[in-house]
Amino acid sequence: MAVIARIVPDVTGVDKVFDYLVPETLVGNICVGDRVRVPLHNRNVAGWVLQLGDTATQFSDVDESRLLSVIKVLGKGPSQEIVDLARWAAHMWVGRLRAFFVAASPATLVASLPGSRYTQVSTRKKFDADPQAIDAINAAGIAVLRRGPACSPRSLVLTAASQGPVLVVIPTLNRARLMAASLREYGLSVAVMPQDWAVAAGGVDVVIGARSAVWSSVPLLKSVIVIDEHDDALQEERSPSWHARDIAVQRAKKIGIACLLVSPVPSLRALHGASGMVASLDPSTEASHWPQIRVVDRRLDERWSSSMLSSDLIEQLRDHSRRIVCVLNVKGRARLLACGGCRELVRCDVC
Repeated sequence: MAVIARIVPDVTGVDKVFDYLVPETLVGNICVGDRVRVPLHNRNVAGWVLQLGDTATQFSDVDESRLLSVIKVLGKGPSQEIVDLARWAAHMWVGRLRAFFVAASPATLVASLPGSRYTQVSTRKKFDADPQAIDAINAAGIAVLRRGPACSPRSLVLTAASQGPVLVVIPTLNRARLMAASLREYGLSVAVMPQDWAVAAGGVDVVIGARSAVWSSVPLLKSVIVIDEHDDALQEERSPSWHARDIAVQRAKKIGIACLLVSPVPSLRALHGASGMVASLDPSTEASHWPQIRVVDRRLDERWSSSMLSSDLIEQLRDHSRRIVCVLNVKGRARLLACGGCRELVRCDVC
């Protein structure tokens, strides 16, 4: 009885899987998702193990005498859970399996995984738990949490991490790094994707990253949080154009865990797919998480009627203890700003 591996070649333009014999020296050392080297069209190429089986059961109709053998195992790849998720995504977005395996694999070869780095709850800093997050995680469904743009999602992540390992998907890598630094201050072990792929696969409290982090191999995963699920940055621009929110929802459903979709303005897709609760904060609390907008009628501003800036803004600018950001939305295509009195041009101090 021979062991056969079904391989997805890492070759651009090849949309097909191939069967290979697993040598006796590799039996027991090769797993689904591993990166391997195989012969293909008179050359050796890399690939991923999509399926393993033997000629007595899964591959009884395969003629093993016509098969070539796997040359060697190159390194670790996505877990069995992610491989199954990639199959679903390839069908959902009518894409090639290779694209999803690339997103789910480390940038460099990983020979072995490090040990787990889970921390004890007793060693972490205390924090104010989010009761809505606890209810959503216990319900193990798809929940939509409405949070204002000025509300930090740190409390949500800390609450989820207190229940077990959590995967956090956030629109930008810069925000992921800032959030990771903040979480480490509370005593959590954090892996930032994609550079910490091996650490995440070994086991940590929080795995965080941009849209590709949704493909992270996370053992003992208890919940998934998608922050700002409405953001366009969570959608892959290249074909197949998968969305991290939809991948997270499907992943949570397959393994029976909670998926928290957080947004100040939840998308219709998120609201339609929510099997759990759709929750908002208390109106008085939520109001503090939104920026205050005040409309100024410049016709009534007699002190600075000829200026492009209002008198209130000018007073704020004169307070050197504060940092002010002014977004000037002018009509037309003028690229210069000049003083109406002395005609002095405003220039950038840097460029």
